[in-house]
Amino acid sequence: MQYLVIAIILMVLCVFGLSCRKSTPTDTRGGTPPTPIIVTSGKFLSRQDIQKQLAIIAKSPPPKKLAMGAMCYDIAGPPARLDYVCPVCGEKTLYAMDPAADDKTKMQYWTTAQNLRSLESCRRLVQQIKKIDIKLNESPFCKQCAPDIETPELGLIIIYPDVTKESYVSNITETDLLILKAFTEGKLKFKDLQDMEIALKDRLARLEELLGVKAVAPRDQYLSRQDIQKQLAIIAKSPPPKELAMGAMCYEMVAPLNRVDYVCPACGEKTLYAIDDSADDAASQRHWQVTWNLSELDACRRLVSQIDNLDMTLDESQFCNHCSPHTEVPKLGLVIRYPDQPEPHRVWDVSQTDLIMLDAAADGKLKYKGVTDNETALKDSLPRLEELLGVRINDANSQ
Repeated sequence: MQYLVIAIILMVLCVFGLSCRKSTPTDTRGGTPPTPIIVTSGKFLSRQDIQKQLAIIAKSPPPKKLAMGAMCYDIAGPPARLDYVCPVCGEKTLYAMDPAADDKTKMQYWTTAQNLRSLESCRRLVQQIKKIDIKLNESPFCKQCAPDIETPELGLIIIYPDVTKESYVSNITETDLLILKAFTEGKLKFKDLQDMEIALKDRLARLEELLGVKAVAPRDQYLSRQDIQKQLAIIAKSPPPKELAMGAMCYEMVAPLNRVDYVCPACGEKTLYAIDDSADDAASQRHWQVTWNLSELDACRRLVSQIDNLDMTLDESQFCNHCSPHTEVPKLGLVIRYPDQPEPHRVWDVSQTDLIMLDAAADGKLKYKGVTDNETALKDSLPRLEELLGVRINDANSQ
């Protein structure tokens, strides 16, 4: 009887062991299987939930205490050969660098190698983002799945339970996923790859791009053209403020970079702006203007997301050689839509200062604080405000 009990116990343990082994995924093609995405929350955030959270970040002041992180680090060069095994089709793609290749080919290989070396970290980070239905698209790295892509980039897919069409964005980096992770955890800052803490508010434009969602306007209606006309008329008739802060009296102008990469948020194509020392004065001046406009782009994106009572978007199409192949000196555009006007108003050569002025005017202020913290009366900038808004004060006075 005693042997019978022992035999029964052993059988139970064997069955339990087999059932545990069945729950472990296997790869019939050999090698390490891709790590599955595990969702533990049981409920994903909707697009509406995302909008509300973005609005909180937009309106909240950035954290005052931010860790500095590492001040310097070495960038390791890419290896001469990299192998990639596609988790979908199982095919292996070899990326190798020919020492005799031209500069363009070497740069493409360097970018691809950097993307591949960060892939494991990106896979791990995606597993840690629990509150949104998110997955990576690695197909551009596979020559079998995507044979025509020269410089593959990692893609990101987000599916919202309240939207039928999925959101997709390319050129995903580790930093992008760190931003998303901090956002889904309800934080106002994130720690980058060098342990530096950065306010999410300073990355709001990229966060909106990654999520495919704009921050919700807290007001039910945008200002109409008639509302704007009345506001400009008030600025014109009011005396300028007597007390205006001086701001910084002097500052150093940053020299333009010799090379700037721009990735179009509309088509996903990358445009390279580069110049060598042998360029003539006209080419150097054009390059300086382009790099200056690009240096303001992040700030302009952030400002547009904060102006919640005007229905406005940026037009970056001139910076993209794919969207605007014949533009010599690209400039930033602004599109404003009024609820009482059928056609949108569009203006070009928009700067960071222009958007700061618009923000102040739309909020009913009589002055604005510039990029160097100097205060200026809006009355002194009325002609530019009329141009930006597509509204003339005389039209309001004649009604």
